[in-house]
Amino acid sequence: MTFFNDYELILLITIISILFVIFISYRIFVYFIYRQRKITYPLFNARDKLIQCVANEAISKEDPLFLLFYKSSNELINAVHTDFFTITTFIKSVRKLENDKHFKEKNKKLIKDLKKKALQFQEAVNLLISATQNVLIQKNLLLRFIIQFIEHSIHLTKAIKKLYSNNKKVQYIVNQKANYQEYKKLQKFKEATA
Repeated sequence: MTFFNDYELILLITIISILFVIFISYRIFVYFIYRQRKITYPLFNARDKLIQCVANEAISKEDPLFLLFYKSSNELINAVHTDFFTITTFIKSVRKLENDKHFKEKNKKLIKDLKKKALQFQEAVNLLISATQNVLIQKNLLLRFIIQFIEHSIHLTKAIKKLYSNNKKVQYIVNQKANYQEYKKLQKFKEATA
């Protein structure tokens, strides 16, 4: 007598498989939603730092630089959840700007004006720029893979260098022992001949 007949076993395996697929799909969905929300947190932080600069009177809220970066931070936060904000569209935008004759002049003026502002505001802008870079990296699987590969390669290189330097130390010690043994043999020879 068997515990399950064939149909009951097939039905049980089917139900378990369906539940497994639903569970995995849910976990993947939650992961991507959470990841999408999580990558916006640094942008919110950067925007908050910009607002904090206004609150601390490091910059006026009517200042064109503040308005530019505040508007940019809001647009970035909204764009993160769309397919528009990718590394490809970013590179296309930069290339388009590089061909603009007035962009280089505007960019130089922007950097010059930014250097005149309070250090707190400069740090907030740097935070916004680094948050934008991180979002671009997080939204691009290939870019994340390349960066992870580079980081692991750096760690591997450091480990190999450390191993090589340890090998040099071991080789030095072995050479010192060999030299000492040669010295002892030479001393014994001198004592025997003297």
